[in-house]
Amino acid sequence: MLGGINIYQYAPNPIEWIDPYGLSACPIKVDIVRYKKDKVTPLAGSYTSGVNRAWALEKQLVTLTGYGTTNWTEAQKTELKTTGKVKGYTGHHINNAASAPEWEGDPRNIVFLTNSPNGGEHKNGLQGHRNSQTETTGKWTNPTTGRLIDRAEMMRQYNLAKDKMDKKGCKL
Repeated sequence: MLGGINIYQYAPNPIEWIDPYGLSACPIKVDIVRYKKDKVTPLAGSYTSGVNRAWALEKQLVTLTGYGTTNWTEAQKTELKTTGKVKGYTGHHINNAASAPEWEGDPRNIVFLTNSPNGGEHKNGLQGHRNSQTETTGKWTNPTTGRLIDRAEMMRQYNLAKDKMDKKGCKL
């Protein structure tokens, strides 16, 4: 028996792929869910609680799906699942707290950027501060803005896709 597109009119679904031996893999990959901040209401919290909640959600996302919002290595995934954080990464507020204080405690407003001795992505990258710290005050001068990342929605979409695959008899 060969697999392929089912072209017979008496078949229940002539377009769906048939896998007679059940050999095809059943990968589930959900895209990063992003929103413009004017499309959702901010979640309350402090500057640090937003970062801490984002780390907790990233850990849940990696544990559930095997991937996160950053291209983590296998060693970093293990570290995240074990410690709840990844050394060398900082939770950066996408929409900076000075310009958008209502978003400072929202975990959707956090992106994880490298933070090395020379600053890494956090201080020098396009999503970060772009090396804008003043020498006199030590404050960051450029406000950062961008789309929010919804890790909880990514997990919800993953679970929906997994349930759909389970109903089809797909083993993950």
